[in-house]
Amino acid sequence: MHAAMFGAGWDAKARGLPCNQEELAYTLLTFSFVFLRSMRRLGLGCTDADEAAFLHAWNVASSVLGVQSALMAHDMRAAQQLFARMQSRARQHPVDPDPRPALGRALMQAMEKSIPVTVLKPFSALMTLYLCGRPTAHMIGVTERTPMVSRVLFALLMALTRAIDAMARRVWPQFSIARLVTRVLGYHLITHLLMDQTRSLALPTHLLDRANGMLDQWSEDAHAPGWINALEDRLTVRGSWRGDPRG
Repeated sequence: MHAAMFGAGWDAKARGLPCNQEELAYTLLTFSFVFLRSMRRLGLGCTDADEAAFLHAWNVASSVLGVQSALMAHDMRAAQQLFARMQSRARQHPVDPDPRPALGRALMQAMEKSIPVTVLKPFSALMTLYLCGRPTAHMIGVTERTPMVSRVLFALLMALTRAIDAMARRVWPQFSIARLVTRVLGYHLITHLLMDQTRSLALPTHLLDRANGMLDQWSEDAHAPGWINALEDRLTVRGSWRGDPRG
């Protein structure tokens, strides 16, 4: 691929080396397959049709970026197999120095800072282990042991959440404590890591407006009962999520 790009006039000094097909495909699978897999593990899985539609949307993006169709998956089983093959090949050819551990630890530290309760700070690492698995978590630097009390509390909260959701959905099919928790955590992480304009790496104005519009659309959970939305308001901010005081 590089030879073809250079032959077509690619300026490596000005534009750097282009990503190869597998790197692009793997990255896009983390946005599609890994996201859907995480939703399943949280008890928030979509229907087969919705999962296929979500994968298709990312396949369209892959096509626009020039990824070959052989590196696209159209259902979760195929995506899992493709993702595993790519990871296996990557482990056979490690990069030295590997930038992932330092980046992963920096991300964990940034998320911990957005969690005010000390005993809950390790939840960012524990959730990464839960969603990604220990081998992947270790590859990205999530290797430090967390306090026993945090591990026990995390396990109890995850089990309790799944149990409550399973029972409540027999009466209210759309009920989900897991969705409430992920929305609240997502709000605080986004406003702290992305929307806080006091950071040295601030969003440009035109992107800030688009991000605010996105948050505004997420302000209320249309599938949740009123009391869940009222509780969410107490844990985030009342009304629209646009224009958070941190901005």
